[in-house]
Amino acid sequence: MGREIGFALLGTGMIAHVHARAVQAIGARLVAVCSREMSRAEAFAAEFGCIACTDLATMLARPEVEILVIATPSGAHLEAAVAAARAGKHVLCEKPLDVTIERVDAMIAAHREAGTTLGCTFQIRYSPALEPLRAALREGRFGRITSAGVYVPWWRSDAYYHESSWHGTQALDGGGALLNQGIHMIDLLCDLLPPVQTVCGMTASIGHAGLETEDVACAALRFEGGALGMV
Repeated sequence: MGREIGFALLGTGMIAHVHARAVQAIGARLVAVCSREMSRAEAFAAEFGCIACTDLATMLARPEVEILVIATPSGAHLEAAVAAARAGKHVLCEKPLDVTIERVDAMIAAHREAGTTLGCTFQIRYSPALEPLRAALREGRFGRITSAGVYVPWWRSDAYYHESSWHGTQALDGGGALLNQGIHMIDLLCDLLPPVQTVCGMTASIGHAGLETEDVACAALRFEGGALGMV
């Protein structure tokens, strides 16, 4: 049996609970959880048997913490990821890494400089259901790929946007149909096929009043090698 890996968790929302259960499932240790509100941190800590914190630096200073899981609103990822890198901790960050290319690049640069690993949760890549598809692609059973696409007909109600103050905001959500909800399917398209060379598209906010981000989008892609794609 390998040694026990120590995780820390930033955030106490729904997805943080998923990460905490995943840490337990792999036989690792959840050392601590951090929230701006001590009451939330304490409730979470009581459920998962870890330490409650309200200060990220204090949590990162614990030597048994090796990996920080960031499960906060998307536009707040950069600062935590950089703090972890400077503390010598690896990071697993909820998708998307952040809400602008500049902020994502700063996260990557900080971990590259520190020699630590920065990862993003695109867990659908590892679904067993995809293995036959990957094998067929590797073996060339589709022949030359000329086109591919993803269609994500999901709908978020007004309640989804109202239940959280950051959903649908440009500063903290950064996007809707593309950057938040459809991102896993777009990631699969990019993971399975060659890099995208060119892209053009349109976004709109049609179904929700006052939304800063898109709730519908479409795009046309050209991949290296000439294949076309549609999102």
